[in-house]
Amino acid sequence: PANHSAPVSPGGGEPYEPWEKLEPGSDEYERMKEERSQVLWRAVERCIPDVRKRVEFSIVGSPLAHEAFLRRDRGTYGLAWAAGTSAPFAGKLSNLLPFPFPNLKTPVDGLLRCGDSCFPFPNL
Repeated sequence: PANHSAPVSPGGGEPYEPWEKLEPGSDEYERMKEERSQVLWRAVERCIPDVRKRVEFSIVGSPLAHEAFLRRDRGTYGLAWAAGTSAPFAGKLSNLLPFPFPNLKTPVDGLLRCGDSCFPFPNL
């Protein structure tokens, strides 16, 4: 049977303060990731009750991971355009939404944008 992927992340991001004094890879850091991921697991289990038995690979991020690997200030996640500005290549959505929202297109033919700053988001 085919496999599927399902990136899941919290809607408003995770507060940075509880994480900022933790050392990535430490027991305390890993416990915090496990603890904070439970709300997301429970949300997915509402649709797929046995998801934890079926999952083949799972990785839990954190604001520290976003800060280190995505170069996000204090681990933020998602759109980051200044109020009143338009996202580059917002396309048709720029007239429909009350905030700027980029689509996948770039000025390079055949090159598409992806990630947390694009629509549709890679999240459930």
